[in-house]
Amino acid sequence: MRRLRSAALSEVELAMDIINQAKAHLRAQGIDQWQTGYPDRDCLERDVRTGKGYFLEEDGIPLGYLCVDFDGEPAYDHLNGTWAREEPYVVVHRLALSDAARGRGAAGTAFQLVEDLCRDRGVREFRVDTDAGNHKMQHILAKQGFQYRGTIRFDNSEKIAYEKRL
Repeated sequence: MRRLRSAALSEVELAMDIINQAKAHLRAQGIDQWQTGYPDRDCLERDVRTGKGYFLEEDGIPLGYLCVDFDGEPAYDHLNGTWAREEPYVVVHRLALSDAARGRGAAGTAFQLVEDLCRDRGVREFRVDTDAGNHKMQHILAKQGFQYRGTIRFDNSEKIAYEKRL
């Protein structure tokens, strides 16, 4: 069974290993996302310290790492486009899958489990962004029902922003 669980500070190296596998995968696909250092260990430690770092796991085995943030994303205040609603929302950053998880529907499962967290908190808006060249993630987002909303600037580049009403 797959589930999300909070990451512990003692697991930052494990999270970084998963991030590095995802960085290598993106590089092999010719996608320049995450190729300039971000996300790094400090970023992941900050996620964990603030209670936003999660592992996607299956039967106790980590398949992926993600940041689940209910506090908002400042870059989203400067959307070149229009959000459907101005309500509290969740944003997922740094969704990274291990090599062993690829092609197994893990990203879709992670998004569905975040939706469950939203329902538990009464949050009805879900936002996410990705690089323009990351067509695989764009396909996953469309398959999960996210709608294109415009572009933002984040990590020194333009990102495509998406939103889903829960």
